[in-house]
Amino acid sequence: PNIGRDTHSPFFYISNHYETLSRHTIFLQAGHHYTLSNSWMPSAQGYESNAEALNHFVHLALETDPTFLPIMPTLNGQPILFVDRDSNDNLEEQDRDDPPTLKKFDA
Repeated sequence: PNIGRDTHSPFFYISNHYETLSRHTIFLQAGHHYTLSNSWMPSAQGYESNAEALNHFVHLALETDPTFLPIMPTLNGQPILFVDRDSNDNLEEQDRDDPPTLKKFDA
């Protein structure tokens, strides 16, 4: 069930199936989400479709056997991760020490 924001479903599934999880489990939105593409950050490696992302990440998961592999565009091999801002005050100060792979949504 999708209750609340999109992070609820994967955590609900994991918490209810923790002891019987498959070696690899992929969580992906049904429709292509703009964050998978690189249109918002042309220097990143993005994916223009869910199929393109799956072809890349399934191969990568089987090859590297990671504990956790975010299905996201990458910059220099590192996943680009997103967080929500607590406020929009002092944005420059908030972002000063951020790595280039961290993007923030305005509050």
